[in-house]
Amino acid sequence: MLEGGIWLGHRRLRLIFGLMTLAVMAMIFFFSAQPGAESAMLSGGITEWLARFIDDGFDLQPPEVRAAVILFLDHVTRKLGHFCEFALLAFCLRLWWETLTNRHASLLAWGCATLYAATDEIHQLFVDARGAAVKDVLIDSAGALTGALAAYVLIVLIARSRARKEASLSCP
Repeated sequence: MLEGGIWLGHRRLRLIFGLMTLAVMAMIFFFSAQPGAESAMLSGGITEWLARFIDDGFDLQPPEVRAAVILFLDHVTRKLGHFCEFALLAFCLRLWWETLTNRHASLLAWGCATLYAATDEIHQLFVDARGAAVKDVLIDSAGALTGALAAYVLIVLIARSRARKEASLSCP
């Protein structure tokens, strides 16, 4: 059913997914190249915004409560950022490689994104005040698996929708 690919013949669409893949890889590289202090400042700003978004009265809380919330949310924000970056990477990869058989393209997208996660952690070893963590590769890999599966589901839904449409057009 999906052997031919749903974008087959749509070179522009495949080009867009290819460019999106490269853009996501560049974004991940850029974030990893930030020195520790710069990275902490960026995630800290996101964390504070999130704390205020969740709790309108966040600024009215005692300083020790705000500090504990920020500490917890910062950890969650950083790990969720890892997960989402690599989910997006695998999603884009999977859609770029859509003309491959589904099982292989999904596994390939997950594997390539996981490999990129490992090289990303190695890259961080050479950045000031940053380090590598196997735990981050595992989080990235889980995100990549989620992204590859989400793209697969999208492809299946589009293919089924097209098949139904073609079947209804061919029926008298």
